[in-house]
Amino acid sequence: MTEAPAFQLYSADFYVDTNEWSVDEVGIYTRLLLSQWSNKSLPDNITRLARIAGCSPQKFQKAWGQIAIKFTKNGDGRLQNPRLEREREKQQKYRELQAEKSKKGVEARRKQATHGSSNGSPDGKPLQSSSSKEEEKKEIKKERKEGASPRFPSKPSEYFGEDLEHAKKLVDDLSLHFKKDLWPWVGKCIKRRWRSDAVLYGIEQLSEYRDTTEDPFPYLENIVWKEHQNRNEAEGMADHEQRKREELDFKGIVGELR
Repeated sequence: MTEAPAFQLYSADFYVDTNEWSVDEVGIYTRLLLSQWSNKSLPDNITRLARIAGCSPQKFQKAWGQIAIKFTKNGDGRLQNPRLEREREKQQKYRELQAEKSKKGVEARRKQATHGSSNGSPDGKPLQSSSSKEEEKKEIKKERKEGASPRFPSKPSEYFGEDLEHAKKLVDDLSLHFKKDLWPWVGKCIKRRWRSDAVLYGIEQLSEYRDTTEDPFPYLENIVWKEHQNRNEAEGMADHEQRKREELDFKGIVGELR
């Protein structure tokens, strides 16, 4: 599997982290992140880091005092930004999951094509009931109109799944810290059908930056909504690519059966 060519830059987080930095510090930090994403790590050497940053060692040394806290040494003695590596791991897991879905989809289509061919379908496609498809469409339209679905989670245990305990600890801790109950806000997210992973991400970010935030709700609304949109867009693009791959694979299967 090829490496992901890009990573998501969370503008709100990046701004909060660097809003008191100089232009030189932000530019150097950005170039180091880009280099790490491409090469997985950075050399622990000021001269070489200055070359990567595109500036003189003197200018780099002056900025490094502010930037250095964002990097730690890995097992090989090279530098990494831990959060960027977590993003890499998250993308890798997502890509592996999508690849597994694609593999299962191809296998299912292969079985359908074989079954359809054995039952006399002229193009190798499985015979389908148009009435069942129409019923399914009606059901989907009904759910959208009513804004509810029996398959959609209605409480935190269903919403967060295996991340429930982690989410509960964060929400309870934040509620105590801000002296405001955050659980009703989580309930609103469930009703809005915001992604649970986006909500959990927002809660984690709020926990990390609690000391710089006075009112948690505007912060959560902004960051979670953006994360919800970003993840939906990324999934939509991945699903589109997956469908294209499955379509090509399916055409190959049908060609083999003819």
